Amino acid sequence: ALVNRKLKEVVRPKNLALSITFGILLYAAQFAIAYIPSFVWYTPPLNYFATALFVYLPEGLIVSVLLMLSDNAYGSIFMMIIPFYIISMVAFFNPIWTPFYFSMASLAEIVILAGKKEYLTSALGAVVFSATDAFLASQFMLFNFGVYQPPMIQLSSALIDIIFAVLGAFIGIAVGKKAKTAWRP
Repeated sequence: ALVNRKLKEVVRPKNLALSITFGILLYAAQFAIAYIPSFVWYTPPLNYFATALFVYLPEGLIVSVLLMLSDNAYGSIFMMIIPFYIISMVAFFNPIWTPFYFSMASLAEIVILAGKKEYLTSALGAVVFSATDAFLASQFMLFNFGVYQPPMIQLSSALIDIIFAVLGAFIGIAVGKKAKTAWRP
């Protein structure tokens, strides 16, 4: 009965619309990095911070704003990842990434289910989503494309990505608080 009641609270039109909108926004933000000049990705020290700045900062911001605006955060990230996944599969079909997308959402949902305080849960949910993305991306790139990086480079890169995701999450919480007070459905 508890799960059924939470499911009814999750699938409200406002939460569904927000999740779909933010899923599309997340895809657009990640697709926009294709327009960043290539020297950014290959020039030290810019290349070390480029992924963190252009992928994980916006990702943390988008996820935390979604969690702040949702009436009930349960299921919001999972509903957000579905349109993101569908658009990704239509644009660049590669089903090997399916567990990657849904594991990011699932781990963030576990944090949200365990959380009690709204702001802390939003920040932790966004950070766990981005951290899972940072750590699993290197493993899926190795498996899918044969791209190998030594573990210490992966770890240091993932830590920088997580720091930028935390920064994005806190910016997103501030934006979400402002937007929540201005939101009048």
